[in-house]
Parts: sequence; C-alpha cells; structure tokens
Amino acid sequence: MSRTLYISLWILLAAPLWADLDAVNNSARADLDAALDELSELRQQIRTERIPLARQRSDLHEEVRSLRQRAADARTAAQRAGVDLRSIEEEMDRRRDENDYVRNLLEEYTRTLQSRIHESEVAGFGEELLAILDEAEQADELGEHAKIILAQGVGLGLERAGNLIGGRTFSGGAVLPGGEFGDGTFVLIGPLAYFAAESERNGVNAGMVFRSAGSLRPTVEAVGRHSPREGILALSRGESGILPLDPTMGNARAMAQTQPTLWEHIQQGGIWIIPILTFALLATIVALFKAIELYSIPMPREAAIREILDHLQAGDHDKARRTAADLPGPGGDMIREGVRHSGESVELVEQICMERVLEAQPRTQRFLTFIATTAAVSPLLGLLGTVTGMINTFQLITVFGTGDARNLSSGISEALVTTEFGLIVAIPALIMHALLSRKANSILAGLERQAISFTNGLRAGLVQEAA
Repeated sequence: MSRTLYISLWILLAAPLWADLDAVNNSARADLDAALDELSELRQQIRTERIPLARQRSDLHEEVRSLRQRAADARTAAQRAGVDLRSIEEEMDRRRDENDYVRNLLEEYTRTLQSRIHESEVAGFGEELLAILDEAEQADELGEHAKIILAQGVGLGLERAGNLIGGRTFSGGAVLPGGEFGDGTFVLIGPLAYFAAESERNGVNAGMVFRSAGSLRPTVEAVGRHSPREGILALSRGESGILPLDPTMGNARAMAQTQPTLWEHIQQGGIWIIPILTFALLATIVALFKAIELYSIPMPREAAIREILDHLQAGDHDKARRTAADLPGPGGDMIREGVRHSGESVELVEQICMERVLEAQPRTQRFLTFIATTAAVSPLLGLLGTVTGMINTFQLITVFGTGDARNLSSGISEALVTTEFGLIVAIPALIMHALLSRKANSILAGLERQAISFTNGLRAGLVQEAA
C-alpha cells in the first residue's frame, strides 16, 4: 500500500520535469541544426575564398623571393665594389711605397756621391749636387715629384764616372806642402788625384792630392823623385807622362802619420809598463852575464885526463899532479882533487869527484831562476795592466758614454799595450832560460862524465895491478 503510494507521488512530481526536458531537447536540436547550417555555409564560403587566397599567397611568396634575390644581388654588388675599392687602395699604397723607395734610393745615391767626391771637386761638382738636394727638398715640401730632380744627380754621377775613366783636368787651388795656398791644375784619373801648381813653391811644383783631416781644402803631398813630378806637369798640359801610384789611396800615408813612436807606444801602457820593462832590463843583463859566464867555462880535454891516468897507473904521481895543475875550470879542480886522493879507495875518489860536481852546480845554475821568474811574471803583469785598462775604460764609459770612441782609447791602449809588452818580455826570457839551462846542464853532465871516466880509469888501473 505504501509502496504504491510512493510511486504515484513520484509520477505526479516528475511529470512536469519530463515536459521541460522535452522542450529543452527540442530547443537544443533546433540550435544544433542552425549551427550545422551555419557551419556548412562557412565551409562553403571558405571553399569559395581559399583559391584566391592561395593565389595571393603564392604571388606574395614569389615577390618575397624576388626581393630576397635582389637584396642578395645588391649585397654581392656592394661586396664586389668594396673589394675593388680595397684593391685599388692597396695598389695605390704599393705604388706610393715604390715611389718613396725609388726617391730614397736616388737621394741616397746623390748624398753618397757628394760625400765621396774628391776635395778638388767640391767647388764645382759638389755645389751642383748640393743644389740638386736642396731643390728636391723644396719639391717635397710643395708636394711635387722630387724623383725627376734627383735623377739629375744620377746623370751627373754617370757623367763624372765617364770623365774619370778617361781622365779629367780642371783648374783650382790646393794647399801646398809648405802650407801655402796655390792655384794650378787638378788631374783626376779614376780615384787618384794630382795637382800641378802654376809656379814652384818651396821647391814643389807638382804632387799627389790626399784628404787632409785638418783642412777642408785639398792638400798636396810632394812626390820624391823628379820623373813623377814631370809626368804630372805633362798631364796637366795635355801631354803624356809617368805618374806615381798609391794603391792604398792614401791609407798607408795616414797610418804612417798616426803611427806612434816607441816612446809614445810605451807611454800608452800606463803604470804597469814600468815593472814589465824593469824585469825585461834586469833579465837581459842577467842573461848576458850568465851566457858569458857559462860559455867561458873551460872543460878539460879527454886526452889530458887519459894522460893523468897513465901517469897514475905508472906510479908517477908527480907528473900526474903537474899535468892536472894545468887543467882549467871546475873540471880541473875536480881532477886535481882526484889525483891528490888517488892513493885512497876508488869509492872515496868517486865521492870526492861527485862532491866537486855538486859544488859546481849552484855556481853554474845561479841567476837562471830570475830569468824563469821574469818569463812567468811578465804575462801576469801584462794581464794586470789589461784588467786595470778595462776598468778605466768602463769608468770612462760611465762618465762619457760610448758616443766618442776617442774617449775610450786611453784605457783600451793600456789594456792592449801592457799585454803586448808582457808577451814581448816573456817569450825571449823563456827562450833564454831554456838555452842557458841547457848549457848549464850540459856543463854539469860533462863534469859527471869526466868524474866517472876518471874513477873508472882508476878502477881499471887497480884491476891491472891486481892481475
């Protein structure tokens, strides 16, 4: 009962809800149909408009590709234009460098030619070169081409070279050997220059022309013999003649003028040259004295010693003593002592003779040590002078720098001259010591040989007596 009641009540309550659901369902279906119709119309419109839009997009893509290609072509053209411009600029820089290089070469040639011309050519040829250099410098300031101007210097150099090969004469003035300035004619043949004076001055009318450090004018050096002077005068007149030749181009003359005397050379050695020369003087005196002493020592003759032994073997001691009394030198003293003790044993006579040899040894070898000391000490003194000279040189460098080598010449001269004289003294001293030592040893060896010969003779005589 109750269950039926509940169902009835639910149906009564749900009936209005079913009616609303139907209405909502019908409305939704209508909306769906309308949306589907609208969707269909939109799809139809899209299908209708797609083809023109696709065509328009294709046209736009084509236009973009065209613009991109034009942009790429424009960039390529711009790059090519930049590359060409850089190439042109680099080529201009190279041409400009070549132009400067050629210009510098021409200027260097002209300046070198100006510095190497002979003093006699300065008044004419040198002034032309100086004018060319000044004109070229002004052209550089005005921005004009200076190569054409400098090329004139090359032309002048070639012309001068041609003239010198065949010889050239021109008038001018030079300083004569007496110090006077005289006019005359210059003769240039290659690098050699000669001068013929218009009139004879102090016995000189012609000579060779050299560069003088103390004068800006050409200086004439007199030629000793008469024939070369006449040859110079003949060439100045356009004739032929014999010319003097200096292969050293005046260098030998300049070296001879600057060559110091022996005393000046010694003074360059400084204070350490004094002990070196003192040792040299003393060693020379000692060596001469020792040479005279050694070479004046006489040696007994072997025949005289044999004669004394014959007298002793015969028992004639008086004749033996008289013969021994005539024997010279330390060898004679030794034989006399041997004769005096000939009655003793042979061993005693041998010891007595060797004692005499030992007594003669100090006298024979004396003063030789001083010569050896000189040979050893002189190079050391020279080395000491070298060290002090280099110290003085570095002190001068500290004060004056290295700009002028003449400021350093005193220290360098001291360093080299002391070493030179040290070796000059040491080498002869070493040779003298070797020769004198050999002579002294030869004398001592001769004495020993005679002592042995005398004692052996005595021993042989005793053997014969015993037999």
